[in-house]
Amino acid sequence: MKTNINSYEFRDAMVKLGFSYHGATALFDYLEQYEEDTGEQLDFDPIAFNCDYTEYESEKELLSQYDSCDTLEDIEDNTTLIKFKKEDYFSKSPDILIEERYIIKNF
Repeated sequence: MKTNINSYEFRDAMVKLGFSYHGATALFDYLEQYEEDTGEQLDFDPIAFNCDYTEYESEKELLSQYDSCDTLEDIEDNTTLIKFKKEDYFSKSPDILIEERYIIKNF
């Protein structure tokens, strides 16, 4: 038994669990690509996804969680690393603020 959902439903569920809007979108895109690449259909289980993946606001925050990793390459050698951009249209700056963020599969 599988439940088909769209990106909006996935994003809404993941945002309620603490992911950012952009992070939930990046995770959805990654998981869809995974399904396409492997031919494996995933079950929609937002609690499991929340346990399996963690979003970090910066490279510094991510690396501070793993003493054995000094660089993003070290992280990539150990697990899945999803890089994405967070665009802030509501910043006080006249320019759009774009920050690089990260999601990893927990290890």
